[in-house]
Amino acid sequence: MMILHKIKRGIGILRNIADNLCTKPVIVLTYHRVANLPDDPHMLAVSPDHFGEQLKFLSENYPILRFEENWTTCRETAFVLTFDDGYADNLY
Repeated sequence: MMILHKIKRGIGILRNIADNLCTKPVIVLTYHRVANLPDDPHMLAVSPDHFGEQLKFLSENYPILRFEENWTTCRETAFVLTFDDGYADNLY
């Protein structure tokens, strides 16, 4: 039973690799916090300056997609940005 599970998992991984080689992937970036924190033991935050630099780089080099868009029409590597956890700094 365990061997069958490993084979199925391996086939799934190979299928994902083949899909990414044949089509351009949409990469989803998940941010937790945009804030200057004095202490960030879980490394959940990116500073506003670094976040701005990342957005500038991404927007100048890649399409930025929205969830409601049809991702299957994208012919090049694209990015989607998401925010987790609902911290107040995401709003502000």
